[in-house]
Amino acid sequence: MQAVPWRPVAAGVPLPRVRVPGRELRTGLLSAVALALVAAATGPLTGLAELLSLAAGAGLCAALVPSSIATAAHRGARARTEELRAAAHDLRGPLGTVNTYLELIATGAYGPVSAEAHDALMRASEMTKRAQHVVDSTLHPDRMAALSLTTVDLDEVAREAVAALDATTRARCAVVTVEGALPPVSGDATAVFRVVENLVQNSLKYGDCADGLRVTVRARYARGRVTMEVSDNGRGFSRSARAHAFRLGGRGDTTGEVEGHGLGLATVRRLVLEMHGRVEIPRSKHGAIVRVTLPAA
Repeated sequence: MQAVPWRPVAAGVPLPRVRVPGRELRTGLLSAVALALVAAATGPLTGLAELLSLAAGAGLCAALVPSSIATAAHRGARARTEELRAAAHDLRGPLGTVNTYLELIATGAYGPVSAEAHDALMRASEMTKRAQHVVDSTLHPDRMAALSLTTVDLDEVAREAVAALDATTRARCAVVTVEGALPPVSGDATAVFRVVENLVQNSLKYGDCADGLRVTVRARYARGRVTMEVSDNGRGFSRSARAHAFRLGGRGDTTGEVEGHGLGLATVRRLVLEMHGRVEIPRSKHGAIVRVTLPAA
């Protein structure tokens, strides 16, 4: 691959002023710029420098997507669809390229890696593949078949989802536990993964390192149904937050202190309903509980 030298902007040349709405988008843009600067400092775009540059592009696109979705949520259906597809289109290329480099690094193409680093890289690669699947379904909804309802090993899928969030769990000083052996369900494996991932991610988001955040995934079988609960010892849901938590744009936090766009629980509800299940947020004196019920396998 040909090396492409970076040329920094000459001193004294004014940069265009860009108004960036929202703290989350500003953070994403700053992260992208930081990665680009690190890549520039390394010299020509080869090896790690190129990966950092690509990650910067992906970070920029990823920062733009939630803002685009949140804005589109307040528009008509046609404008919303076009906004989502445009954002998905811009994200697809960087995701694919970053995934390729993750796999190359994991297989030792740029030098030896430790077993721990290899596992982390492969988890990151798997997450980008799942993100690509979501992007493809947004770009080409007509090509995506309905959910394939089969027997799903809930225990295995839940543990995979928890493992995929290992970096976030460590960053939040949290402990995530899958309690016991979870019974199998009738559903779509990818959809079940996304449900567990979104619920655990939501719990991690509203916790605090100082509080010793604990998240538990458990499930039980009863009368042909499996009820899964994701609970935590975080701040929980207020009565008003429970009322609109599953709406597109609904937030568990109304103070603006927690980053987010109100898409996670809306996605959970949509996927659960497509699998002929139901989801609810029961009252809890300590922390939050989200309860998902699916047909048993």
